[in-house]
Amino acid sequence: MNGLKLTPKKTYLISWAIHHAKIPSRIWISIPSGTQITAQIGDEVKAGEVIGKPQSSEDLYFHAPISGQVTTLGVFPHPIRGDVPAVEIRSDGKDILAPLVGSERSGWQQLAGEDLLPLFQECGLVTLDKFAKPLHAKVARRRCVEEDTLILNACESEPYVTSVQSLIMSHPLEVLKGAELLRKAYGAGKIMIAVEENKEETIELLKSKIYFLKWTQVDIQPVRSFYPPDQEIVPGERNAMEHAATAFAVYEAIVKQKPLIERAVTVAGECVPEAKNLWIRFGTVLEDALKNCKGLLRDPRKVILGGPMRGLALPSLNFSTGPLMDAILALPPEVAEETVIEPCIRCGRCIEVCPVDIAPVMITLAAEQDDFEAADFYGAQSCTECGNCAYVCPAKRPMVELIQYAKGADTQTPFEKSKWISKEEFSLVPSI
Repeated sequence: MNGLKLTPKKTYLISWAIHHAKIPSRIWISIPSGTQITAQIGDEVKAGEVIGKPQSSEDLYFHAPISGQVTTLGVFPHPIRGDVPAVEIRSDGKDILAPLVGSERSGWQQLAGEDLLPLFQECGLVTLDKFAKPLHAKVARRRCVEEDTLILNACESEPYVTSVQSLIMSHPLEVLKGAELLRKAYGAGKIMIAVEENKEETIELLKSKIYFLKWTQVDIQPVRSFYPPDQEIVPGERNAMEHAATAFAVYEAIVKQKPLIERAVTVAGECVPEAKNLWIRFGTVLEDALKNCKGLLRDPRKVILGGPMRGLALPSLNFSTGPLMDAILALPPEVAEETVIEPCIRCGRCIEVCPVDIAPVMITLAAEQDDFEAADFYGAQSCTECGNCAYVCPAKRPMVELIQYAKGADTQTPFEKSKWISKEEFSLVPSI
């Protein structure tokens, strides 16, 4: 397997505590496709209250992240899907929880695997990875047998990002119990937790908690600390894989009856005065999230949702948080320096670092010519979009965007998408 040894930038996050972000004065949150909004403008809602219902068995219930009044049912910007239907809620400043939210569910230990899936749906659970798929539908399509293993991905090799490690260090028992609930839902016999080998404290903490629980169905598997480490933990034909953050969300949903309305997010970067890991409610506008870390020291050249390797660079701060986001990074010009895209020099470095042994150079050259058949021949559909090729490219070509274009993931050309953020673009649109 190929990979990169990235420079870590996590030493300033010395505390594993995850702080609760201040409830913003308003949120706007995009509506999942397949969900019918049941709330109306003017309705008073509580945090965790259902405001949308699924239209099919594979869709999800939708919940208010904060308490307050529904003020808008309109169109708001989404970082991936463009302008999408969304709900705006103005906070009442009280953060009142819906009935039963946060209280322990009676008899949750006795729930069978088939009993968990409707609860996943009712709590609006999605996979907290780069796909954000409805969890109940994914589990239903990939049931395991006793000989299979549930792989829990606890790796986190992106620079700056520590939200997953902080989650495990501060809530190890909850993550383990959530993983056990997932194992029961899938019907697997064992759990294997993949952790990077350089996270010794995380590995030892998990081992101690497993010993305390007297569980024999859980193993810890250290993997190399190269990026991307998840290439080493691809599940077999029948094994299932879930993210550690998903396991914690499952615990909260099943045990604490708390729907998915927030997640742990790293807010960091050289432009952030006080980097932190925060519990951030979905729908929080990026500017409000940054205020929890004392705002910005200076104008960032680039703001990224996620890590710098696989994250999404934004054209403005006019976006809100959601399940896909595990980090908000504000990077200055000397880190995210403006570059000029040059023609490919055929150096072959992208091939050397590709973890899935495809030819990024050939795929991207084909994409520039709209030759999608050639791009597929050279392995476009096998690309995991890890960003290794873009990282080492001396010509600074938008490799990932070109491969996404070749895969049919976007209708925009990468040169229309790939742009630096100017100072004037850092503003919020007024409330609709």
